[in-house]
Amino acid sequence: MPDRLRAPAVVLVALLGAACSGHAQSAGSHRGLLVGMFTTTPGTNYLLQLDASNVPSSFVTQAGQGAWPYWGNPFGMTVDVDNHHVLVPALVDPGASTLVLARWDPVAQHVASTLWSGPRGVQSVQNWSNWTTNSDGNPVTIDNAGAVPRLVEYDRWRQTWRAVPLPAGTPAYAGLGGLEWDPIEGGYVHAAWGQTGSQPSALLRTAPDGSATRTLAVAATSITRYGGALLDNGDWIAPSGGAYRYHVVASGSTVYAPGPASAVTLGDATRETFAAAGRGFFATEWAPPGVVYVDARTGASVRLHAGTAATMPSSATEVVPLCSRDLATVRAGRATWAVRIQPGQGAFAGRTYHLAASLALPRAPLVLPDGRELFAGIDALFWHTVFASCPPLLTGNIGILDGQGRGEAALDLVAAGKSLNGLVVHFVALVLDPAAPSGVGWVCEPHAFAVDVAD
Repeated sequence: MPDRLRAPAVVLVALLGAACSGHAQSAGSHRGLLVGMFTTTPGTNYLLQLDASNVPSSFVTQAGQGAWPYWGNPFGMTVDVDNHHVLVPALVDPGASTLVLARWDPVAQHVASTLWSGPRGVQSVQNWSNWTTNSDGNPVTIDNAGAVPRLVEYDRWRQTWRAVPLPAGTPAYAGLGGLEWDPIEGGYVHAAWGQTGSQPSALLRTAPDGSATRTLAVAATSITRYGGALLDNGDWIAPSGGAYRYHVVASGSTVYAPGPASAVTLGDATRETFAAAGRGFFATEWAPPGVVYVDARTGASVRLHAGTAATMPSSATEVVPLCSRDLATVRAGRATWAVRIQPGQGAFAGRTYHLAASLALPRAPLVLPDGRELFAGIDALFWHTVFASCPPLLTGNIGILDGQGRGEAALDLVAAGKSLNGLVVHFVALVLDPAAPSGVGWVCEPHAFAVDVAD
């Protein structure tokens, strides 16, 4: 290791040894939010974008509307693996027969490109729920159009769709109540929105390859709404209708517990970064319309945007924090992946980064002296990768962020072949900055990587 990188590594180890309890990082801060309003009527769908100071801009998602070339039904949005664009499902024609995965550029505020465009149906996806990205960097949703829900993935490497029927007994509308790739344990955590009392809400966990699904919790009735949030302590936040603002499935629990009683109904909830203190989430509200930050420990909220008929014209909404995927893996070949370190919006160009890997489950987190949380599984692999690479398996995991504030490591499992398939590797990254509290400029989101060497 070069001398200029060895000294920061020693500092990193010292910080880990000094970790203590407490929270100091400001909760509820963000680098922008993208909110989707959707109905089934063309011309009434909007994207609302808030900047870091919550100043709004709105865009009609209808063909010919300048920034948006399609008729869009922006439900199920997710930040793309470049930590910049947002993937937004869009319908090209009023007949809703053609699906586009549009890539919204929040800086230029227009559709920059399309990841995929083609017929909506069984060869792609017909009736999608929420979307997430998995450890191959692929967009994933659950299609509830048929009798059996399907876990549907767009393979960026092959540029094809693949679908896996979920096991028999999987509740209908799986994923409509929220769908997330679990950055701690891997696999998908998702909620079934029962819609009726005879179809109660349920929280589910599905294996990375879709081969197995187990039920984590079941509600007594249909209580959840469109999108849920997985918090850093393993709690699941379920936006609710009825008397309660939201419900919580506590980590390890098998029941939905009511949150604060309120006349306000949340339309969607999305967690803030795991590294932030507060265990909070961003959410949309239906009545009165708006965007809020909620502290999950107390139920207290801060209104970030008060909606109006012009900026939030429809009832079903979701919210996506921009620049919230600062550590991502993207398949580059049959047995190779890029591991991207891309904190914030380029604020740490020229700083040193350390990416460590482990096979140990990173729960509970280490807490840095200033309160930020580091989800690092401590084992022999972790300590080795803190100081050095593991050629040929992992290289480039210690380095300097480029002029855009990004770094990239390489994961090469060609020699291992399929012998490691199914293994989950846990990644964690820090950006060191002498001027920052504790010498750590950025604590990256943890990332669970499921090994899947392809044929």
